[in-house]
Amino acid sequence: YAYVGDPNLSNSTDAAEVTCRAVSPGTSDTGTFYGAPNTTDLTNSTAPSWSNVTLFIPTTGASSARVGFVSGSNSTDDIQTTGFVFYGSTVMVRGDDGTLETAWYGLPVGDTGVHALYWNDTSLGQIPLTLRSVAPSNPDSGA
Repeated sequence: YAYVGDPNLSNSTDAAEVTCRAVSPGTSDTGTFYGAPNTTDLTNSTAPSWSNVTLFIPTTGASSARVGFVSGSNSTDDIQTTGFVFYGSTVMVRGDDGTLETAWYGLPVGDTGVHALYWNDTSLGQIPLTLRSVAPSNPDSGA
């Protein structure tokens, strides 16, 4: 599954920042985000065991609302792997009717600052999130 936060705060050796690349429009995979681990800033010395994964959101009626990554060999029942677009710097999902949605939610994982990523679900107290291709600005230092 996908998480938002500092991978160094995770107790998993498979945690890493994900660098996604969008497939160019006009290809058969329009709107697919492919991911690979960015391991340059990890504090552990173990490289993640995954690479070349595809971002997914659950489809309507899926048994889980978790967002994640799927490899080519895994089943794609109840998940959507296409329709991802950037509206400016914000990641959105284009529906079959052309509408844009952003229904990203996060559930805190303890007090770590890491959030489990969900799509369109607040049943466990998830909070709204915005996925962006730019880092947030630094907070005002008060100086």
